[in-house]
Amino acid sequence: DELFSARPDEAALSALLDDWARHHDMEGAVLAVGTPWADPLVVANGVDAEGAPRDTATAIEVQSVTKLFTANGVHRLAMVGLLDLDAPIPALAAYPDFPHPQLTPRQLLAHRSGLANYWDIPRYQDDPLSLATPLDAVRAVAEQPLEFEVDTRSAYSSTNYLLLGLVVEEIVGLPFDAVLDALVLEPFALASVAHLPPEPGLPRGATGGIQSTMGDLVAAVAGLVREPFGLDEPARARLFDLDADSGIGPGVNGFCPCEQDDEGGVRWFGLGYTGGSTIALHLPESDLVVALDLTETLWVDDHITAALQLLEDLTAFDWSVPVVDDGAEAVPA
Repeated sequence: DELFSARPDEAALSALLDDWARHHDMEGAVLAVGTPWADPLVVANGVDAEGAPRDTATAIEVQSVTKLFTANGVHRLAMVGLLDLDAPIPALAAYPDFPHPQLTPRQLLAHRSGLANYWDIPRYQDDPLSLATPLDAVRAVAEQPLEFEVDTRSAYSSTNYLLLGLVVEEIVGLPFDAVLDALVLEPFALASVAHLPPEPGLPRGATGGIQSTMGDLVAAVAGLVREPFGLDEPARARLFDLDADSGIGPGVNGFCPCEQDDEGGVRWFGLGYTGGSTIALHLPESDLVVALDLTETLWVDDHITAALQLLEDLTAFDWSVPVVDDGAEAVPA
C-alpha cells in the first residue's frame, strides 16, 4: 500500500513491474507511463528473446499498434475531402480486379469488411514467405470467401488496413510511407519512430511496421488518442465510435474493465491498440498514456489479461499535477 501512496518515480514503477513480472512468470517487459505534464517514466524487466537484458532505449517493432497511425492519416484525408469514409473504395490501379469494390473505408477502419486475416489463410500458413507485400496479402485473401456479410459485425483482420494502405496510395498518388511520413511521423518528430518496409512474411504496410521506443510510443499515442492530432470534433467523434460488443472502432479499440455510462453506452478503461507483444492505451479516467511491450506475445497464457491488470494497477498511484514550492499547481507541459 505504501508503494501507491505517493507520486511514482522510476524506482516505484520498476518495483511494480518487477512484482508483476515475477507473479506472472514473464520473461521480460518494458513499461512506459506518460502524463500531460511530465516526460514519460520508462522501466524494464527481464530479458529479450535473445536473452539480453531488456533496455528502455531499444526501439521495438510494435506491429498492429501501427493502425493508430494509419487511422489518423485516413481520417484526416477524409476531413479534407480526398476520401469519403462511406463511399465504395476507388478502383485500384494496382489491383483492378479486386472482387469486393463495395467496401468502404469506414468498414475497413472498423474491421467490418468480412475479409479474412491474411495470417489465417491456408496460403500464408503453408508458405508465409510467399506474401512479401501488402498487395500480395490482399490478393491472397481476396481469393477466399468473405467470412461474413459486409457490415454485419466487427471482426479483427489486419487485411483491412493493408487494403486501406492501397486505397491511400490510389487517392493520393504517392507510396503509403510518403503519406504516413508527411501526415503523422514528421509532425510528431519523435527520434525513434520509423516505419519499416515490407519483407517476405511481413507485409507490414498500413497494418504494421511502426518501430519505436516505449517512451516515444507513449508520446505518439498521446497525440493519436488522448488528443488526436489534426482531427476536428466530428472526426474525433467518428474515431471513437466503438462497437459496444466487440470494442472495435474505426481506428481505436476499447479495452475493459468497463462500466456503463449515464447514457447507456460503454465507459472503456482504455482506448488504443495492441500489437503482437505490445499494448498502447490512453486511460481516460486517470488521463495516463501507457505502453507495455512483453518479450512473449500478448496472446498466449492469458498474457493480455495480466497486461491489463498491470495497467489497471498503475491507476492506484497518485498521478496528480505536481505542486511547486509556492503552492501553485505546476503548468502542464
